[in-house]
Amino acid sequence: MPCRKLVIMNEQEAIISLNSVYFSYGKEPVLEDVSLNIYPGDFVAFVGPNGGGKTTLLKIITGLLTPQRGTIRIHGVKQHRGCQKIGYVAQLPPVDRNFPLTVLEAVLMGLLPERKIGQRYTKADRRKALQILDKVGMADYAHHPVGSLSGGQQQRVFIARALVGNPEVLIMDEPTANVDTCMQKDIYTLLSEVQREKITIILVSHDIAAVLQYAGKIIGLNRRVFHHARKDLDLKSLQDIFCCSEHGH
Repeated sequence: MPCRKLVIMNEQEAIISLNSVYFSYGKEPVLEDVSLNIYPGDFVAFVGPNGGGKTTLLKIITGLLTPQRGTIRIHGVKQHRGCQKIGYVAQLPPVDRNFPLTVLEAVLMGLLPERKIGQRYTKADRRKALQILDKVGMADYAHHPVGSLSGGQQQRVFIARALVGNPEVLIMDEPTANVDTCMQKDIYTLLSEVQREKITIILVSHDIAAVLQYAGKIIGLNRRVFHHARKDLDLKSLQDIFCCSEHGH
């Protein structure tokens, strides 16, 4: 009898899979041979030095950038620009305090990828947006101008905007930058609650103490990737992530 090929299947399929991803701006390499898997329900934090490629990697995962080499797949399917399985919150942008945009209107903008040009929001859309605002603790501010809010409140609104489209993955770049200490804890608590609803969380952070407390998986990135389980992230590991030489790994 001919031998049968033994195929070993993973117990769980990766929701995001990167294989030998390279990216550079001009001649300057930013990411080199990045391979990793992220699984449904993970809470992943990317940490590493400035210029190590963290924000670039997030943009590749969301489809805002295309790797020059290597592949990225979402649920086994090649990534395409504007993947609707992913909600993305960029670094907290400056908001014009005089811009006439209400909190509810800002959250409804998260439904735009699902709509035809010129299509109006329905009562169901507004009801859904209000439910998401209630989830992030901002329902009482639905009709307030976004510009009148504190940085932490604005961040909650932008999280709501990302969640209103029912993403499977929520990606955030420095979610607690320019936010006061009390609100930082509130935001991480909120993200933990979101994860319990089976949404995968991926974020970039320089707040090592917070990611050690909340993230289930920490990935060090300095052009190349270094994986660490939370319990294994010690002083030596941090030195490897933040101080590794350009060509040493």
